[in-house]
Amino acid sequence: MAEEDWKLRFAKERYTKLLEILSKRMDENELGEVLRELGAYCAGLGDEVIMKYRDDFDGFCAFIKKSASGDTIVYDRQKGIIEMASEDRTECFCPLIGATPGVPKAACGCSLGWHEHTWTTLLNKPVRVELKESLLRGGKRCVFKIAIGGVDPA
Repeated sequence: MAEEDWKLRFAKERYTKLLEILSKRMDENELGEVLRELGAYCAGLGDEVIMKYRDDFDGFCAFIKKSASGDTIVYDRQKGIIEMASEDRTECFCPLIGATPGVPKAACGCSLGWHEHTWTTLLNKPVRVELKESLLRGGKRCVFKIAIGGVDPA
């Protein structure tokens, strides 16, 4: 167990430093897009699980609620808007970030990519994801608004 602890700490420190270096060499939008692509890749690693729920939206929501994130999903079917929100947290859900200080706000791009890939795959429709609140941007939790069809009707 101690071996895993030092390896995770090592990875967190290096990942944070990498993000810091990249944020000095790239503008925030460019870095956010790179991390968005990384988040989509990360989500894609779970496509097999997502596909099990393709025809069971409520089952997927229950799966997420019981998962490590424990996020709550609210779906306004009339507007085609999904809101996914965590409980209040003291650290980022990403195990490579956690409570590590110095992580640039652009790191939230990773979560945006994760949500875009996950919801597009689950619903088999394009989505547009908006970050409403995040820990890395001064919030107490992470909240995402997902507009089905890629256009926010509200």
